[in-house]
Amino acid sequence: MLLAGDYIELLTNVAKAGVVVLAPQLYSPLALVTTSVQKEQERAMESQRWAAVKLQDYLPKGVRADLSHGVIVAGHSRGGLIALLTAQERSPDEDPPVRGVIFLDPVDTKSEPRYFYTRKPALVFGTDDEKCAPKGLNHVKFFQQCHADSAWHVVAHKVAHMDLLNSQLGWLSSICASVCKTGVNSREYVRDFLAGCLSRS
Repeated sequence: MLLAGDYIELLTNVAKAGVVVLAPQLYSPLALVTTSVQKEQERAMESQRWAAVKLQDYLPKGVRADLSHGVIVAGHSRGGLIALLTAQERSPDEDPPVRGVIFLDPVDTKSEPRYFYTRKPALVFGTDDEKCAPKGLNHVKFFQQCHADSAWHVVAHKVAHMDLLNSQLGWLSSICASVCKTGVNSREYVRDFLAGCLSRS
């Protein structure tokens, strides 16, 4: 139920490091509960195909998106699952190829075993907020699905699941954030830390 715009402060920090960031809105507000994982994955793959053809047309003058080396897909919460499934589904020969995956406190939607696995380089960022990222469905499960030789697992304690969002949120996103644990550190601190990790991945 979050909007792509809820991540603008985090993504702006990443972009300042010289990284071209694309954050598509994959479902309309309030539609998360009615948008299936499969449908969200299809839309994510469509956005990557769009980027291969159209992204350059929308960038500021003097900024060039070099997709020849591939892209890194990332997702927060259920978006982490979408990022993984998208990376699995994309053909290595399809432009732009996926060369890595970043999971931001990811959450699976099924408690039963799910057989997904990635050999792509991966960064898994997790928190100890088990209220919104329950044990058995959270970052630990995702890290276990990564190839150990090319995966990094970073766990931030006393950080909430929603702490990477903007400091000021709209009413809907504020309601979602209020359900989760309250972090000790400021959101700005968490965003700065994460932006450093993302821009160097």
